[in-house]
Amino acid sequence: MEIYQINDIANQITYYFVSDDATKAQGEALNLKNAQWIVGDLTAANGKLNEVVTLFLNDPSTLSHITCTKSIGKDADGHNIWVGCNFLTEEDNTDTLYEFHTDTNPGFTQATGTIEGQTVYKQKQQDILNWISLNQVTTLTELPKAPKPVV
Repeated sequence: MEIYQINDIANQITYYFVSDDATKAQGEALNLKNAQWIVGDLTAANGKLNEVVTLFLNDPSTLSHITCTKSIGKDADGHNIWVGCNFLTEEDNTDTLYEFHTDTNPGFTQATGTIEGQTVYKQKQQDILNWISLNQVTTLTELPKAPKPVV
């Protein structure tokens, strides 16, 4: 038995893709909180994952996890003068120096120009997806356990 699981962090829903209606009924009988059981295969699960990832990455709260600064020149000592910027609204260029940071992966990553910046920005998005385990469908070999009743 293969069950494909996706944890939609933003909406607090766990999707389970199962092979047939009987397994779906067994899953629903577990009464897992915020679980949605769907008859579908790995292709369907990956489609749902792509949908969840797109919504998550476009959510304003997710956007705040990636910060960007850019150099607007150098000071008298030759050091870059950095200012905050919204990389998503930067005009195309090949010479502006950017630094990207996420709170999920320490350190700054530099890029020169918007084409290289787009590549780094996507890497930072992937860092966030990896951190919250939204980078791939999880395959289970059995149904999850039912929650224990509160006594």
